[in-house]
Amino acid sequence: MWTVDKFLIFELETGGQFWGWLGIIINTISVVLLFLTILFLNSITCDDVLTFLKELNANDGLSYEQCQALHVGIKGFIIISILLLMVGLILLTLLVLGIKNRNHCQILPAAIAQGIDAVIILIFAPFSGSFRSFLFLTFVGVIWFYMFVVLISLYKKIKDEKRGAYNAQIGKIFSIIPIVFSIILFLIGLFMSCDNVQKIIERLPEENDLNCFTAKIGFGVFLIIVIAVYAVFYYIYNLLIRGINNRNHSQVCPALICEVLSVVFCILGVIFSKAIGWIIYYVIGSIFSLYVTIVLYSIYANIKSGKSNPQVAQYSGP
Repeated sequence: MWTVDKFLIFELETGGQFWGWLGIIINTISVVLLFLTILFLNSITCDDVLTFLKELNANDGLSYEQCQALHVGIKGFIIISILLLMVGLILLTLLVLGIKNRNHCQILPAAIAQGIDAVIILIFAPFSGSFRSFLFLTFVGVIWFYMFVVLISLYKKIKDEKRGAYNAQIGKIFSIIPIVFSIILFLIGLFMSCDNVQKIIERLPEENDLNCFTAKIGFGVFLIIVIAVYAVFYYIYNLLIRGINNRNHSQVCPALICEVLSVVFCILGVIFSKAIGWIIYYVIGSIFSLYVTIVLYSIYANIKSGKSNPQVAQYSGP
């Protein structure tokens, strides 16, 4: 779907907040005026209407029954309009809250309603009856469609941020598991007796001159390296979450670099692996890492783009 990076010259969040607050103000005023109109209609009867038309000599055969039917129809139309405006108020309020809370799910209903309104206006524009009405409705429809694109772009932007945060949480989990597992193995190896270590050495497929002390030291150093590497990964993904929440692209960059290196490592694994099982493993890993890389780069670029335009004022509502 076609998306934009800006609302005119402003940030997407600014456009969403502006449109949301403008709609809330207009819908609130409209609801109040329509309620006053219903109160006014309830205060007059068809006898008053017919008397008034008679005094103006404007009664063109309007009967009492027709007046009552017209009275009910107008009130019904106003009530339906009030209900639609109230629905619009709810959607616009969700839009403003969604932008404030960075919740893409609260933005989507307003975006869908905006798109439906734009389509309806553009469909009925050619049947408006006059050329001026056609031009006006077409102009309104184009504005409504543009705001639909802005809201969908904002929805996608925040959704990508959430997806990046989700991937960061998954990365933290997958970093913690090897650390815990390695610590357990390290403790087991530390307290394992030399007799058991020697039995393990004897089961190795290749001839070697390892002894208990060398095996324990080598195994311990290997696990310490594994723990250190995954501790760095855990820190990087934790930094990524803070970067997304704080809108700081420099905190997102280390995770992006890490994922790029992961893609390179998986591709090298595909090239140099001989076993079909490892090839499949590295192919799946490279696809997943490439997907995460694209998501993180999108987040990095969006946040950096916002940082490079500090002069843009953020609209926060009245």
